Amino acid sequence: MSTLKVTTLSNLAGTGPATLNSQYAAKAWCQCVAAGTINDSANVASVTDGATGINTVNLSSAMVDTNQAAFATVWNASYNRMVNLNYSNGTNFTAQISTNAGALTDANADMSFNTLGDLA
Repeated sequence: MSTLKVTTLSNLAGTGPATLNSQYAAKAWCQCVAAGTINDSANVASVTDGATGINTVNLSSAMVDTNQAAFATVWNASYNRMVNLNYSNGTNFTAQISTNAGALTDANADMSFNTLGDLA
């Protein structure tokens, strides 16, 4: 078995970083609180608090279409919360956060998400 250890992956010309357009890597990820505050992210421009339990995640670079693999978790283990992701187009999607009884909520609803697929 071989081990590859690198600090930077460069493009073929050696003039900049490698661009991950269609490789199997997360194309967007974010860790944020329900009110829209982003703690850390990649390829996420903003998270907008639209209504109780509904947030819109706006991507910095668009995905090629809405056929992406996306997943999310609510990371505050002290509360029972669920999150449902719905793509509306290639540039944003909504995250609906609810209690285990199905009621939408912003309370204790910090979330993390990833999306996989191809950038436009």
